[in-house]
Amino acid sequence: MRKIIILGIVIFGLLIGCEVKNPTFPNNEKPMVYVTYPLDEETITDSLLDLNFDVENEQNIDSLQVFLNGNKIAVLTTTPYRFQISKNDYELGTKAVYAKAFDSNGTVGISEIKTFYWLSDIESSDIKIEFLRPILWEEFPTSSVNVKLLVESEYSIDSIFVYVDGNLIHTFTGEPYETILQIANPGTHNIYAKAKDSQNITATTSLVNFSINLPDIEPPTGFISYPADWNDVSGNFSVRITATDNVEVSEIELFIDGESFGNTTSEPYEFQIDSTTLDNGNHTVFAKIIDSSELFSYTQMINIRVEN
Repeated sequence: MRKIIILGIVIFGLLIGCEVKNPTFPNNEKPMVYVTYPLDEETITDSLLDLNFDVENEQNIDSLQVFLNGNKIAVLTTTPYRFQISKNDYELGTKAVYAKAFDSNGTVGISEIKTFYWLSDIESSDIKIEFLRPILWEEFPTSSVNVKLLVESEYSIDSIFVYVDGNLIHTFTGEPYETILQIANPGTHNIYAKAKDSQNITATTSLVNFSINLPDIEPPTGFISYPADWNDVSGNFSVRITATDNVEVSEIELFIDGESFGNTTSEPYEFQIDSTTLDNGNHTVFAKIIDSSELFSYTQMINIRVEN
């Protein structure tokens, strides 16, 4: 009996003496990485350009890979995460930069893509060239952009190159220096022109920003995703609507038996309904989808059976 008691005391002491540690789990959250310079859609004329990045929890980051126009150009392992590029090594024009961060667990985080325009230094000469159209921050209601240049030079002009968002899209070889450009994408754009005369003297305009604001003519679309047609319902039930628009869905209005039940302005587009407020039997349900331009469409009509 004494041996049993002694053995129990020993085991109890061992249990008390052992420290039970909480299990640890690897951190599988992706690193958050940001392109802090250049800014999105920035125009830069500097010969040397510092690409700057920021990473949250940088003490856990093993490396950061830098990509320019889809090509890996650097691997950074220490802070600050900065890499300098030179005009001598890269062609000018539209550039897209992003980065991948790899942490100590092998998890990869990818930054957003920043687009910028790397252009030549503004050159001075006896050529005078400036935009008469578009004027700075002019808005166009269509994809057609009127371009008109004022050009003065002591010598004859050989050619004028017109760039939109850093891309060459038109060349003038003689007067008149005006045309209509088709810009498909709505939003903000920039334009500049470079002239070259018969003596190979060149001059570049200042950068002019303009915007394409196309009218919204496309109504939203959508459908009732729940419940299914001829479903039986009781108690509290929900009606869900899936809706999309080329610009923005602003409101969903629900109708039961042709009468407005209510509306919602934010996703998920879902309505909670107390079936006890409806008579037993069949009822119709449909929704009206309205976009930010007040264009609208209707979903399909479904039937439900209330059985309380």
